[in-house]
Amino acid sequence: MGVMMDSAVVAVVYHSDPEVLLECVWSILESMPADGVVVFDTSFSGEARRVAQVCGVTWQDGSRNAGYAWALSRVADEWAGKFDVFVASNSDVRFVDGALARLVAHVRELRGVCYALQKRKTGAVGRYSVQPQLSRADAVARWLGFGRRRIGSIAESTVERAAESVAPEMIPAGYAGSGAVIAVPADVWVASGGLDRDYFLFEEDRSFGTRLEELAVPAYLCGDCVVLHDGGFSSRGLTVAGTLECVVSEQIAWRKHRVGPGILLWALQLAGLVGRAAATIVRSRPRERRVYVSVLGALIGGVRRGGARLYGLDGLRVPAAQARGIRG
Repeated sequence: MGVMMDSAVVAVVYHSDPEVLLECVWSILESMPADGVVVFDTSFSGEARRVAQVCGVTWQDGSRNAGYAWALSRVADEWAGKFDVFVASNSDVRFVDGALARLVAHVRELRGVCYALQKRKTGAVGRYSVQPQLSRADAVARWLGFGRRRIGSIAESTVERAAESVAPEMIPAGYAGSGAVIAVPADVWVASGGLDRDYFLFEEDRSFGTRLEELAVPAYLCGDCVVLHDGGFSSRGLTVAGTLECVVSEQIAWRKHRVGPGILLWALQLAGLVGRAAATIVRSRPRERRVYVSVLGALIGGVRRGGARLYGLDGLRVPAAQARGIRG
């Protein structure tokens, strides 16, 4: 690990699809020397190790899958004191035309956290590059739809300005960047604690944005640093385990940041899931209906038992009553 303090380290968290990982790593190597790239392997297949060997980058074995934030923390701990910029990346992104070098340069110049502008693989700008931070208004918009257009318009206008500009666009207060690609000064990573490893798959980026705001650390969306990434449920698909993890992660975030009474969030989630399940009947989507009904059962059952006890399912936290039956 011959990395000096004026170097960046890029952590790529891998779980599946070695071909996509290979594309990601090759796009990173357009901007980075191989000794600053780490593939953190949360799978058990050996595929990521072979990709790392082909590309000449470092492979780090996770031995288990405990989540994106946990994996990034493992890399940051292993490389502590050997970098001035820490870049966190999903393995299903592809950096376009040396975007990574520009992203790191922006971090060093601005001394803030910088996010890459995400575009879908079709070329369309991904609106998910910026998202609202945790709030009661956000939860109402997310689950019931009220105020969604107003909240979403601020995020969309930020993304549009960044896409049209060559200079980084500051992310407004009350909003956060997406966790798909984050570049963080080393001292900010330490001061903020990095991404919170209590989250597995969702909310770690919004929680991180809240902590950055509390520390008065500026965050920027960099329109000249483009990555191709089909984010969110559009790439993962709708599953019981994934939807339940989304619900539980939001509950954890509300507790951590004291957003509001837990029973309020539970009621909003319940109403939202009922509405989504009803909509699938109208639209004749039985598979989606089964997903929402299963998650509703877990949500209601958890409260009836005085709070769901959560167990691991390949890293996903699910109520014990569901742990054996969920395979999605």
